Amino acid sequence: MQKTSSKVNFNNKKQVTPNFKGITQEKIINSSALLTIIPTTTIYTEHYSRILMLKINQEIQAIVFSMYPSKKSNSENFSGEIMITDLDGNFLNGYRVFKGKLKTQFRAKTNENKSSFNYISSVSECKDHGNCISGSSCILCIQQLNEVVVVSYAPMSSNYIYINRFFSFSDYLSGGQYIDENWSYGGGGGGPGDYPPPLLIENPPTPQCPTTETELGNMFPSASSGNLTVLKNTLNQHSGSFGIDNKDELQHFLSQAGHESAGFQNLSGEENLYYTSPARLMEVWPSRFSQTDPNKKDPDDYIRNAKKLANLIYANRMGNGDEASGDGYAYRGRGIFQLTGKDNYSDFASFYNVRFSTNHTATSAADLLSSDYVASIISALWFYKEHVLSKITVDENTTVKSVTKLINGGLNGISDRISKMALAILNINC
Repeated sequence: MQKTSSKVNFNNKKQVTPNFKGITQEKIINSSALLTIIPTTTIYTEHYSRILMLKINQEIQAIVFSMYPSKKSNSENFSGEIMITDLDGNFLNGYRVFKGKLKTQFRAKTNENKSSFNYISSVSECKDHGNCISGSSCILCIQQLNEVVVVSYAPMSSNYIYINRFFSFSDYLSGGQYIDENWSYGGGGGGPGDYPPPLLIENPPTPQCPTTETELGNMFPSASSGNLTVLKNTLNQHSGSFGIDNKDELQHFLSQAGHESAGFQNLSGEENLYYTSPARLMEVWPSRFSQTDPNKKDPDDYIRNAKKLANLIYANRMGNGDEASGDGYAYRGRGIFQLTGKDNYSDFASFYNVRFSTNHTATSAADLLSSDYVASIISALWFYKEHVLSKITVDENTTVKSVTKLINGGLNGISDRISKMALAILNINC
């Protein structure tokens, strides 16, 4: 666990992204102390995580408490894994839980080299503990942990866990007994007052309109299984916070996003402006290029040069500077909905910084959408909320054309969007 005499420094913590706007303090049973709880995302896209902070002997301790639900988990009793790490992602403790009860405990193997334990280069090696955010290092591979049965004589209700499981209670006074940091769960020989106070294990929030990889695969058969997994996890974790809480809203989102991403084959969604044909340039931008009109640009000067083309077509628009500024290429389309222009990236960065407690600029937000698949999907959810759900009511009577105009500004690709909407109606029924 992280310790400090007065505060916990969250700067340069690559494993966690705290949401300080969601900070709360909760009472601990059998104690006058308050537990500070900060919602956080980690590199694990399937985890429901919170930073827990407690002041013990004038010293603040902080850990990351992560839950990875199994398919047997339900709204009443959690089933799955609990992993407890420090703010840098280093393993402290872990449990396998079934119907709210601790069944087995994960322990680090004593002969494991710490550096090889913490950082695994291949995501596939960590598949038993959920997918990682693209580009991050996998941590906490269950294959590198010992698992032992939990034997307990302590009275414990379902979905509770004693907080000495993840905080150091040296000289901590509870129930009239001093508990040292080596106190063993099930020891002490007394009643409930002899045990450090328990913390309720909450289930991860249930998405309003959950979807599955099978449903998404039926809609987007060309998407890789990895892309479908990231899409499913991101939608189930975040879509509700962007106003998607019924099947009509999700169906329209998927039909639009599916078209823009070529059926989710490309999650980064970076705009390809590398043209090899002058005829194609004149077809796409007839008002800008011509081989006969001296008032227009010669397309031969812009083929096979994506940077030069972007700086021309996006100059002096959407907050960009002139052609020489380089803004057109710097802020070219990225993300599922092809976020384009400095103003759009600035607006997204402002939202993302508040939501995920980051410090992105327009430039770094553009880089983020190219490298982080989850952020790319979140940018589409944000755009959909800002440009569609905040403008119209989306229900069973909403047309694909009306949504397309709000997303695209026109009706480009309308036939494919309508086809994908038909698949969405067949497969998405939450």
